[in-house]
Amino acid sequence: MENNSVCIFSESGEYVKFHNMLSITMASVANDMEVDIFFSYSALEKLKKENINKMSFDNNELKDKFNGSIKSNKIQNIEQMIKTLKETGLVKFYVCSASLSIMNINENELFVVDGIMGLSTFLNKAEKASIVLYI
Repeated sequence: MENNSVCIFSESGEYVKFHNMLSITMASVANDMEVDIFFSYSALEKLKKENINKMSFDNNELKDKFNGSIKSNKIQNIEQMIKTLKETGLVKFYVCSASLSIMNINENELFVVDGIMGLSTFLNKAEKASIVLYI
């Protein structure tokens, strides 16, 4: 990765945090930054095709606001965001090899994957990034 890049460790499968992580990715791309995202544990579970647009909230009011904003096209749902990000060519989605085993998930169950790697390999990418986030 170049100096103008972002690495994100995505661990949370909570809808709001996952959506926020993708929003940060979109803002990074808008600033002409490359982004590598490393998915593990519950974020990996959220990345499954069957779960990609499932909404689960502790707060029904917040759920209603998200649903309303998506239905009125004020914001994109997670699937749409991922498709938009992939079209830019600036974003790569990597999956933690250990998390695949621990979560008992097969690569073909996932919505999008650019590569499978271990934490050490992704840390090498993160070391070269200008911004590193954990979400």
